Amino acid sequence: MVLMAPRGKVPKDRSWKAAKVMMAKVDAFLDSLINFDKENIPATCLKAIQPYLKDPEFQPDLVAAKSNAAAGLCSWVLNIVRFYEVFCEVEPKRQALSEANAELAAAQKKLTAIKKKINLLNENLAKLTAKFEKATSDKLKCQQEAESTARTISLANRLVGGLVSENVRWAEAVENFKKQETSLCGDVLLITAFISYLGYFTKHYRLHLMENTWRSYFSQLKALSTLEEFRNLDQDIEGSSKRWKTFVECECPEREKFPQEWKNKNSLQKLCMMRALRPDRMTWCQAASCGYGMGKY
Repeated sequence: MVLMAPRGKVPKDRSWKAAKVMMAKVDAFLDSLINFDKENIPATCLKAIQPYLKDPEFQPDLVAAKSNAAAGLCSWVLNIVRFYEVFCEVEPKRQALSEANAELAAAQKKLTAIKKKINLLNENLAKLTAKFEKATSDKLKCQQEAESTARTISLANRLVGGLVSENVRWAEAVENFKKQETSLCGDVLLITAFISYLGYFTKHYRLHLMENTWRSYFSQLKALSTLEEFRNLDQDIEGSSKRWKTFVECECPEREKFPQEWKNKNSLQKLCMMRALRPDRMTWCQAASCGYGMGKY
């Protein structure tokens, strides 16, 4: 009756008669015991139950000697009060634990967010570090290239400065090369002819042929090319060397036609060319020319 007093209003009549009235409806009474709000017992009820708890005869074992049902109720009252006392001591700690867990969850959530930011910052830092290292490497490479270029320019300037004195000699060499260019084909022809035909003869005979025969032969061709009627003769011989070689090396060139447009020259002009090319056949060439002229008239 004391613990189950509605809203903590403990009844004044706590006699056995009043108790029997309360327990008259057995099912309702058992349901109230089972569903008793043991975590919210009013302070007035606790205060009113204290004299019964302090009674040395209020023990389940003693009460069971008279009534097992009363012993069960006695045990229920003792355990409910003891549970409430423990609950009152543990509940603040439970609430503190719940608050601590909530704070821990919030802190862990913040920690997770901070870790994500730290990972992102670390990734950005790694990228920036890689870019910095690459930029530093490129800078060192550019500096090395600049130093190498500066050394090259310095060496080039020294080389150019040292070669300034060679300018005069080079100019003279260019002029000499230009002069040699006019006689280059003839020189090559002389060299090849010397290698091909004069290798088997003695030195004295080779020098005699070179100086007294071949050089004078080319001089005659050069002198002949200065005349208007024979302009470019030497160049034509050099450009069509195979045709002229066939003509010059034949046994009786006076009986052959001159190559290309030179066959249209008159008899005197042909005699001049034969004198320059095959002086050994001049007698036969003159005889053929005279016979041709006499037959014409």
